[in-house]
Amino acid sequence: MTNKQKSYIECGNKAINIAQNTDCLNDKIQELSLLTKSIENQELLVPVIGGFSSGKSSLINSFLGSNVLGVAITPQTAIATELRYSSEEKIEAIKDDESIDVFKINELEKVEEKAQTYNHIKLYLNNQKLKEIDPIVLVDMPGFNAPIATHNKAINRYMPNGVYFIALLSGADEKTITKTYITELNGIHTRGKEFQLCISKTNMIPQRDIEQIKSYAKDTLEMEFEYSKDIELLDDNSGAKLEKILKDIDIESLFESIYKPHISMNLKEMESTINTTISALRYDKQDAINAIDELKNGISQIEIEKKKAIDNANSKYNDTNIEGIIGVVSSALSNNATTLAQSALNGGDIQSAINNIINSVLPSEIQKRLSGIQQNVIDNFKLSIGNIDMKASDIQTWADGLKEIVSGACFVANTLLNSDINKKSSSALVSSAIGIGGGALAAQALAKIGFTINPVVGTILSAVFAILPGIFGKIADSKRLEAVKEQVQNEVIPSILSQIRPKLNEYFAKTTNEIINAISQEFTQKMSEKEDEIKNAQKEKELAISEVEDKISYLEDRRVEIQTLIKNI
Repeated sequence: MTNKQKSYIECGNKAINIAQNTDCLNDKIQELSLLTKSIENQELLVPVIGGFSSGKSSLINSFLGSNVLGVAITPQTAIATELRYSSEEKIEAIKDDESIDVFKINELEKVEEKAQTYNHIKLYLNNQKLKEIDPIVLVDMPGFNAPIATHNKAINRYMPNGVYFIALLSGADEKTITKTYITELNGIHTRGKEFQLCISKTNMIPQRDIEQIKSYAKDTLEMEFEYSKDIELLDDNSGAKLEKILKDIDIESLFESIYKPHISMNLKEMESTINTTISALRYDKQDAINAIDELKNGISQIEIEKKKAIDNANSKYNDTNIEGIIGVVSSALSNNATTLAQSALNGGDIQSAINNIINSVLPSEIQKRLSGIQQNVIDNFKLSIGNIDMKASDIQTWADGLKEIVSGACFVANTLLNSDINKKSSSALVSSAIGIGGGALAAQALAKIGFTINPVVGTILSAVFAILPGIFGKIADSKRLEAVKEQVQNEVIPSILSQIRPKLNEYFAKTTNEIINAISQEFTQKMSEKEDEIKNAQKEKELAISEVEDKISYLEDRRVEIQTLIKNI
């Protein structure tokens, strides 16, 4: 467990203790408990990626110190394999519906033979190396040329969930970073994730070739991604180098980026509740009525803003974003037109090539644009209630913090959505999963991408691939690259885009309305909570004056404790 992890868990437990002993904060106990449990269980997935037979499994075996993973598997038997430490060794094979089949550790080959049956597998090993890198979880990924279904499953699970990627380029087989490989790396880069490129199988090629491959790879990565890391050279016994790469990952910063906004917002909400309660204890009856009326007016303004946002969703959010996404996909396919044409002429797997290109840009582009919509909706709702007295409500401060959470919510979402404590409906996740309304909303919206993109892409490709044999069949005998490339640009790409557009229209129409409704619900809920806080505090006014002052003094002490926690996170 990392230092940040321990620190955040300790902070969460202190906050829970304060909430348990402060009446007005009792409603925060469950939210804080969920968040603290999420921090405790958070794993950092580090996928090892590369082409088929690039040495991924051999590298991991060298790191483990034993030949656990098979190295002679075919693309059809490849499956994403997560390696975890456990004193009880076993294999868990997870299906698409999240049901689990359990196998003995020596039955790995049996599981791999049924790879298409499963989404991914978890390999629990009593291995000291895995124990030492906790909470990092290594993932042996299928090769880029795995069957489409296998590749899609891996992309949709590990591109958004992976925190760092180790990319292998086989010096013996690949020599150069191809456009296909750049497309895969771009899928990582556009999500703001880091990767470490390694040239594998260097023991199988002359030294002069190694230097040439490394130099070319370095120039390519600098041009494409402004990549500045050194490129590691690996052979069949480079487990120590993998260990160093893993230990050099700044996991403290990763935990901070994932959880600090959520902890901060919870603590600020607690401070806000105390401030409201103290103010309400000092209100006379008319002050309390006025504050409650302001909040009711704010709720009415939210309803007006929600209706306006929904009415204008297409013109304000959807049309521009959909065309922007179409443009990105079109550019990605056009930039790879030559590669696709060459693959067609050489009898390559065009379906996988197109699938890889689309999957490298479409999910991240939708995620980015949904995040932008969320940020804008939050701003508009904030403006609509801008005249509310800040002493009565800290909602504007809450909204600003909510915007910060949106960008990093996906990691927490994936932990919570897959945890036993949160097998609940989407609406329940919005209100309670993370313990921050906006954070849960962002988590839900980002998680939806993972469930939606795969069928969208699958529908697109199945329809488009039906026309490919006819297109390429007409000119395959000519072996004219430019003619095939022209067909790709003039027929294949437009066909793909024509399939994507209606799917995106349907998806954005539904999802944008869900975002608007959920955010308005969260703002309304916050103001309703403030209203209840004022009402509950007013009931305390029935106590003797001395008791009220004691109550205020107690709350002020708790506020200081919370402010100290905020300062130290």
